[in-house]
Amino acid sequence: MYFSPLGFPVTGVIPDSHVLRPQPAADPEEEFWAQYHQTMSPNDCWSKQLARQVADGATSSRGKALGLLRASWELTKADISAGFCGKPMTLAQLRAKYGSGPRMACRPIQRHGIVQGQKQQRGPDGSLMFHPNGAPVNVDKIRLVDDSRRSLHNSHLIRTCETVAPCPFTYMAYVCDAVVHQARGMNVPVPRVVFSTDDMRSAYRPVPPSDSEMCIVCIYFFDSGNVGPRFVENWGHNFGHTSSVSNYWRTPLLCCQTARHFLAIPVDHYCDDYATPDFALASLPDCGAASGLSGLHDTLGLILEPAKHHPLTPQTCFLGLCATCHPPTTRPRSLTPGRGLMILKPRGASARVATHPHLPRVWREAGMEGR
Repeated sequence: MYFSPLGFPVTGVIPDSHVLRPQPAADPEEEFWAQYHQTMSPNDCWSKQLARQVADGATSSRGKALGLLRASWELTKADISAGFCGKPMTLAQLRAKYGSGPRMACRPIQRHGIVQGQKQQRGPDGSLMFHPNGAPVNVDKIRLVDDSRRSLHNSHLIRTCETVAPCPFTYMAYVCDAVVHQARGMNVPVPRVVFSTDDMRSAYRPVPPSDSEMCIVCIYFFDSGNVGPRFVENWGHNFGHTSSVSNYWRTPLLCCQTARHFLAIPVDHYCDDYATPDFALASLPDCGAASGLSGLHDTLGLILEPAKHHPLTPQTCFLGLCATCHPPTTRPRSLTPGRGLMILKPRGASARVATHPHLPRVWREAGMEGR
């Protein structure tokens, strides 16, 4: 697996990891480099145009659109405070640092926010907030997205020859099935299987690029005394580069492979989300799999988000599927549309997926029904 102490390159020809799925590039490397240099030559004009467009968008926005811009600015400030980004720069400061005219060595990207549903709000101490009547206080969940498509990074500045191979949606059912078959083969009682789920904090942000000048974003700042379009150096991977996906994927993959081979924890991941199976034996609630995964991340300098940790339990959700290892007579009171239910029958029967009538068709065609 390719790792660099100086970070991963996010533009140019991305080195193969030799652990991801090969996907040959469409164009010869010589043609790629020709379009790369041609795209980089007007960087100064592009930066000036981008700053003007960001300013025009902020000054003309009203209502929810303006609120989203302000929220994106606040999230970017939080990244700066966390050490994931540099201090904001004006266009003049950008030119002073990275050159002007045809010598400008960076190509900024416009940043904007999108609303991804809602989440429960947390207080200053990290605790979940509730209304006086006990209902949760929900707020918009906003994701910062860097438009690497419009800046031509993805089409003209990045050449990858690999893609990711996500774990199957039925991963937890597969684990239950394997446990049942092994227990039957050893002629021992089927142990009680439990699962925990985790989320790596900040995902792309802690993974450094080697060419951070190609990760600079442009966003409108609303701070008093510092109002206007600002360029922010991003010390981590952008949520927008196609290379960010394959570069980042190596990190949780390394964690999973280490946990499997050295700690005997059969964990799997989908991007920054982990599903960790374990056994509940006798009076013990688990055998330490979740603690082992957390300790591994601590050793590597990575952080699992405590607020998103779901403790080991016979029933949990991963990738939109509710999984339970209870007998089939024990059913949740309701099954949310769009989700399936994985059940481990007693006495060694195989795991199965009982699908809800509204389960998306593409999941059914991908083998989500039956075994």
